[in-house]
Amino acid sequence: MLTYISYERMENALCCFLKQTYPKKELIIVANGSETYTEQIREIVSSHNADDCVKIYEIRNNFGTIADMRNLAVWFCNGEFICIWDDDDIYGDRRIEMQVESLNKNRDKFYSIFGNCTYHLDGYSEKVLTNICPKGSILFRNKQKNDEVFMGEDDEYQRFQKKDGIVLKNNPKDYIFVKHKLNVRSDSYFHELVRNNESIVEKFKKKNSYEEN
Repeated sequence: MLTYISYERMENALCCFLKQTYPKKELIIVANGSETYTEQIREIVSSHNADDCVKIYEIRNNFGTIADMRNLAVWFCNGEFICIWDDDDIYGDRRIEMQVESLNKNRDKFYSIFGNCTYHLDGYSEKVLTNICPKGSILFRNKQKNDEVFMGEDDEYQRFQKKDGIVLKNNPKDYIFVKHKLNVRSDSYFHELVRNNESIVEKFKKKNSYEEN
């Protein structure tokens, strides 16, 4: 999980992680900011008695791109599977369990991604998207730690589309994408995303397995 001065959202994402039904899990937090922010994260983690399953790494603002930070987080991961866990989105309790189960049933597939989500606009409105594969819902096999998995915030999506994966027909409430004022993208980008969502899953289905869940 990458986080940057977002206490409330970060704690909510942490709580979502701790509620996951999948038993063997570890959360890697890459804190991009001041020493004070990192210490506050440690306090939040300790307040939830989560020190044993959460590791925190501090970096400074000039470290690099979001993709660089994601690759750093991936390098610290030790598990068989790696799950993108953004600090500002909301996850259903069975998210990891469902996705790991889908890959265990399909040993030849590299990743699992949700085919549905809920788009939450800055706390004011919600829209259920039944044909969209949110980047933040990717869970993939931890095969080669020396490989750079993410090349850029947009390019990562195209790279995963070139691999064999599973698109899950999940409940949209399993993944709630939260658009807020700290997002890098403009409001117009996200509104266009909503308008164009009908074609995204179709692109994935041409390449990947599509699994009812």
